[in-house]
Amino acid sequence: MNAEFKIVCGDAEKISRVLDKMMCRHGKRSSAGFISQHANKFAARFTGVAAALLAAGLLGAAPHAVLAADRTIVAGSTASIDHEDAFGTDALRLDGTLIATYASDEFNNVLTGNGTFIKKTPAGDSSIPGLTLTNAEAFQGTFELENDSVITFRVDGDFSMASTIKGATSLLVVGTGGKFSLKSADQIAGISRGIDIYDMKFTVDEKAAGKSLLTDDGTVLKVNGQYKLKDLAIRDTTLHFTGLEASGSTIPGLTVDRFRPNGMNRIVIDDALLSKLAVPDGSGKERLTAQDVLTEDQSTDLKAVLIRTDSGIKGSQNAGFTLTDENGNEITQGNKTFGISDKSGVKVADGTYGYSGSMTENEVGISWLLREVSILEGKTLELSGKARADNTLSAKLTGSGNFTASSGAITLAAENDYTGVTTVNAGAEIIAANDKSLGRTSGLKNRGIVTLDGQKIAVDGRTENSGTINVGMGTFTTTSYTGTAGSVIAVDALVSENAATSGKFVVTGAASGRSRLNLNLLDGSLDRAVAGIDVIQLGEGSTLELELSESVKAGDYYYRLMKTDDGSGYYLVGSLTDGGTTAMTTSELMTPENGSRAALAFMNQRTFDFGLNTHIGEKPYVDLLTGERKTTTLWLVQSGSWSRMDDASGQLKNKGHMFTTNLGGDILAWNTANGRASVGFLGGWADGSYDVDSNVTGLKADADMRGWSLGAYAAWQPAGESGLFANAQIRWNDFTNEVKGQDLAKEKYHARGISLGMEAGWNQRLWTKAASDGGRRTVWDAAPFGRVAWSGVSADDHTDAYGHRFSVEDDGSAAITLGVRTSFAFGVKGEKPHAAEQLVRVYAEGAWVHNTGTFESTVVSRKGSSRAEFGIDDYGQFRLGAEGEFAKNFFLRGDVSHEAGRESYSSTGFTIGAKYVF
Repeated sequence: MNAEFKIVCGDAEKISRVLDKMMCRHGKRSSAGFISQHANKFAARFTGVAAALLAAGLLGAAPHAVLAADRTIVAGSTASIDHEDAFGTDALRLDGTLIATYASDEFNNVLTGNGTFIKKTPAGDSSIPGLTLTNAEAFQGTFELENDSVITFRVDGDFSMASTIKGATSLLVVGTGGKFSLKSADQIAGISRGIDIYDMKFTVDEKAAGKSLLTDDGTVLKVNGQYKLKDLAIRDTTLHFTGLEASGSTIPGLTVDRFRPNGMNRIVIDDALLSKLAVPDGSGKERLTAQDVLTEDQSTDLKAVLIRTDSGIKGSQNAGFTLTDENGNEITQGNKTFGISDKSGVKVADGTYGYSGSMTENEVGISWLLREVSILEGKTLELSGKARADNTLSAKLTGSGNFTASSGAITLAAENDYTGVTTVNAGAEIIAANDKSLGRTSGLKNRGIVTLDGQKIAVDGRTENSGTINVGMGTFTTTSYTGTAGSVIAVDALVSENAATSGKFVVTGAASGRSRLNLNLLDGSLDRAVAGIDVIQLGEGSTLELELSESVKAGDYYYRLMKTDDGSGYYLVGSLTDGGTTAMTTSELMTPENGSRAALAFMNQRTFDFGLNTHIGEKPYVDLLTGERKTTTLWLVQSGSWSRMDDASGQLKNKGHMFTTNLGGDILAWNTANGRASVGFLGGWADGSYDVDSNVTGLKADADMRGWSLGAYAAWQPAGESGLFANAQIRWNDFTNEVKGQDLAKEKYHARGISLGMEAGWNQRLWTKAASDGGRRTVWDAAPFGRVAWSGVSADDHTDAYGHRFSVEDDGSAAITLGVRTSFAFGVKGEKPHAAEQLVRVYAEGAWVHNTGTFESTVVSRKGSSRAEFGIDDYGQFRLGAEGEFAKNFFLRGDVSHEAGRESYSSTGFTIGAKYVF
């Protein structure tokens, strides 16, 4: 029976009939409906019920559901899932068919059974198709995959594959040193290319014949016969050949269409083959010169052929082979030693000949050649590379003497162990093929070129550089360094998704002199490298002066050279402007992200700072008809401002807007002969958005602020025409700040704290113009005032996604305001003495504001720290507005304002308010 398995249940009537047959009930007869809604829970308790439902085709694995029975897909049934976690973390037995359609290639459940697992990629998805399994070693069924897909087994220990693969391009096995084997060739007959093996032991036999093999990461490849492969690519691999014959008999080992060796590989041969290799007598080797070293370490006379290809050997020219016996010991059978002399006939080294792994144009095998050169103490082995010749030195350099590359390019392919000084003359180049190419050299004098091919090279002593050191993507480490004018350090880097990988030049001690940095950005580099491209690391006491050879640009970004504050290294950061070739220090460069936090600190302090006149006025309200003093007010104030300012360094420019809504009212008020006192609550909401631009890097950041405030106020208003007025406020403020740098992730942090405000002033009646009937018509008042606003709002310290630690210093500062307000009030004629109180008031205000502190944000990383500061110490305010009673007891007011001060600070705003008195 073919069953479509969809977890959430099927037809309730059919389920009921199954349950009837099993004489199983859950409560009343309506249990079928219960089961149709809660099949997962029910099946978890009654595995027999689950099996029956499965067999009837009524229960299945719907998208995102979790199987709850015994996790078995029975033979003849089909299950469909669209998520890798559809089965939770439990084991699954697959005896039927499972169709898995999702973008991820992961399937981590324990998988057993002998069914069919079909992996598909959803329509329209651009992901690379594939399937990665971590617990499927025991599965004996079939995996069916799409074309161009890779099936991966991640295993721990031995892995004897029991399943069959169909449709995939490659089989990838990643292990931990165990044995990997196949049961039959049919298991991989459906794979179009071949097998990739990482850190496993695999025996080449007829089951893998005709397929391609790629091995890496310590894989051991055993060959015990003659087999033909399609392609063979190896890196850091051990090739173990057994039961082979010497030259002259049937060609042994592997025949491949294409062979690509890379890295250092090991050839292991058994005693049977060793005993058949004839040892040369070594005649003609007694008078070797130093220059012979470059030819005597190579041989086309293979004593035994191990691998043959008819299309030529490709891969890295620096690939090499070491030869050992089955116990891992170096083969010394046939070794002979001869003296090596310099041009003057003075002996400078001993050369040892022996058997070694060797490559010709089309073959890999065993040759008798120069394997080791031991440089004598106090002597120098000097070599010159020849044009159009293979100048690869495969013989191992040992001894305590010195090595000099006199001219031409020489590749050091062996893992050397000499301890003398290495010299590279002008016009010469040393190419390092592995981490030990320079052995344990005690110094490097470079007047030519030293090139790393991704290696980690160490010089246990001083490096003197007047030429070029091509680090590439490798690491060059030296105890000390001296650079002369014109010397070059060349480094490759790849920048992607705001992360950077690069070569490293490391000096563990002091570095001095001058050098130029060549930065080569590899294809695909196009992002900011926010955390920096680390290229040079220097030790304590370093005075090395480094500059770029030329401007570097990739995509939209230039890359600016930076120096850490403590002089411990150089790095590069992305910029939209050309920063030239000289370096800035970490503390000298202000970033827009840091400036945004400093600007927000300033805005957080002043957002809810306003005076008495803004909300309830400086004088109590008197009813125009009755003369009665009203005791309660309810007020609403809406304000907005558009601001701009520069930071203290002049590098950052901030501009943006802020809108604030404040609402409040009296809860208690009383009148006396001298005036009116009131106490009330107030609250507010603020929203602001700012842009911070750098005129140094051209980068910008967006800063957003949202906040609320709750508090209380107390006020005193004079009763007469002149008198003292005062106001005090206390608030709790809470802000959510967000900063998003250009092409960076958005960062969110909070600022919270108490703020206090106190204001006092004196209203003085200066002039009154009476109406013709004697009632007051127009009055002119002046009110000098002072206000102190203290902010205890403090922002959280925050570490962003790139490891930068931000701290904002904004709490404990105060703004002191001294100003004067002048107003003209226009009254109306009335029958009662107070009937001519103000109806419309026009006012102007001027003030000076002094901030006792600056608003700073400090960003700290391992490269140093940078502090952005908005220190607007003093600025002036001007305000012009009007207030009027437009309905009984209902007042509207509005004003416009402008502020200006140092650091190019300016702000233009408005305020609209409404007040109701009763």
